[in-house]
Amino acid sequence: MPFIREECPICGGKLALAQVECQDCHTKFEGSTAALSAPPPQPPEQNRASESARYGALARLSPEQLAFVETFIRARGIIKTVEAMLGISYPTVRSRLDDVITTMGLSPADEAPSGSARREQREIAADLAEGRISPAEAHELLRRLAQGDGS
Repeated sequence: MPFIREECPICGGKLALAQVECQDCHTKFEGSTAALSAPPPQPPEQNRASESARYGALARLSPEQLAFVETFIRARGIIKTVEAMLGISYPTVRSRLDDVITTMGLSPADEAPSGSARREQREIAADLAEGRISPAEAHELLRRLAQGDGS
């Protein structure tokens, strides 16, 4: 049975689960949130390993960070919409997003290159395709560009 959250992903309020029904056999289970939302017991090391394999870097996030990510996805990444949904300011949304990025082990270096960097990458690729530079030279130029060393 999948894990069911106890917090509302939109406002953070407490969810009260009243009933769960199997979509195949229509068996229904009723009970409290705690009784129905508890994940099946697993040894701690097996639980961490299976979560990490299944969810990757998302497994590192706290429940609050996951709720934020869910809201961010619902808002299709539009920060103004996230602000309205959560009732928080732009800087707070950015701060929470930065925290999620850091917790996931990502960095600004993982972000898409700027317009000028993309142009330089295209120029290097064109020079390589035309035979003006060797693959080794192209590799070195791209490495320097990625490190921010334009020289």
